[in-house]
Amino acid sequence: MHVMDPKSHQEPSSSSSKQGQTHGHGDHYRMWHQLTASLGLRNTTMDRTVASQVLMYRQLLHTKCRPGLRLSRPYEGTAAQRAVIDMPWWERGILTSNKMVISYDNLIERLWVAAAIRPYDKNDDNDFDLLSFNDDLNDDTNVACQIPHEYWVKRIGFQQEDPVTDFRSGGVLSLALCVHLVESCNYVHRRFCIGGDTEVMPFGITSINVTDMLAKMLMFSKNVDKMDALVSSKPFWKMFADPHSLLVLQEVSMDALCDITNEIRQEKGKVTVFDFNSVMEETERRVQSLLGYGPETVTDLRQIYLTMKERYNTRTERKRKQMLSKNNDISEEGSGKCVHEQNGTNLQTQFQENMQQFGSITSGGMVKVGRAVGTVGMITGSLIGSAGSTVLSKFNASATPATVNNPPTKSRSHDKNEVDDHDYDAEWTKITK
Repeated sequence: MHVMDPKSHQEPSSSSSKQGQTHGHGDHYRMWHQLTASLGLRNTTMDRTVASQVLMYRQLLHTKCRPGLRLSRPYEGTAAQRAVIDMPWWERGILTSNKMVISYDNLIERLWVAAAIRPYDKNDDNDFDLLSFNDDLNDDTNVACQIPHEYWVKRIGFQQEDPVTDFRSGGVLSLALCVHLVESCNYVHRRFCIGGDTEVMPFGITSINVTDMLAKMLMFSKNVDKMDALVSSKPFWKMFADPHSLLVLQEVSMDALCDITNEIRQEKGKVTVFDFNSVMEETERRVQSLLGYGPETVTDLRQIYLTMKERYNTRTERKRKQMLSKNNDISEEGSGKCVHEQNGTNLQTQFQENMQQFGSITSGGMVKVGRAVGTVGMITGSLIGSAGSTVLSKFNASATPATVNNPPTKSRSHDKNEVDDHDYDAEWTKITK
């Protein structure tokens, strides 16, 4: 059985049937479902068919996985057997063997081939080289299940190289749902493979935890008494008349978990295995909300899930745009600051260059002025020198020889405070006249 990608299912148009219109995007519908769910008006009890399915799920959940496990019953073609003939836990070839067989060895080998071999190039030894699904495997290809093997950890995402201990909480049911995902829901499985957007989460362990979460919600778990489950009243029990409802619920839960992982990565910048608990908590909240709408059929379940997925994607895209706008504003603000700083630096540089130019001009001018002053000084000095020479010559001519050759008999004192009593002013007056 191949379960279609929920993205391939279109939302009901306005001309759809009444059932399609009921499960559209209308806010009134969601408000009504929330109100009636809170009041318990849409809760229903199990009928005989639903009770039979629930008991089968409980039995599979409580059956411990172990090598060599084999459960068999004859196929009689009853309506109940025909309804579940394509469930993933049966060995293939029921119509040929007329037996409905559940075998651990068969399930674990199918998981090995679909999760560890087919998604990878059979000729490539690189564990982390994810290629397109290899559908050309023939009978000669060595795909025998190997336990223990590192692929159980690296490629499929279990804790040990022998995965049997990881199924202790979910039993055969968790193993069968893992097989269902890798065989019929490739679009979900690929998100967990190397290169997928949820590769940080180990596929095997994550799928088992999701199965355990659903078992608690649907009252399959061991801590819920069987009779309490059979007489319980839930808004989604009517949907479980179709045995495929659990398969689809596992599928959309894993897909929602991948979306949540990406949302956390967008908010935090990265996501690691340490965020696993946060991812599981949000997944549980969304699945509870999904079941709270009270889907009555598998089609209802898919349509409601797609509506919720679209709403969450819109919210995530809005947050992404807001963060992008905020980052752009910060970047522009930083760029403006840089422009201001650059302009200030340019102005300061220009001022320094102007001052240097002005200094060079000023210094050049001062040199020229100094040179001019020096020239004037030389000329002035020359004139003064010439005038002095003329004055001295005239002075010497007017003086008597005795005065010049025979100095006065009065001896000069060497006292520095003594003043010469010669009347130079009178002589300078005579010379100038």
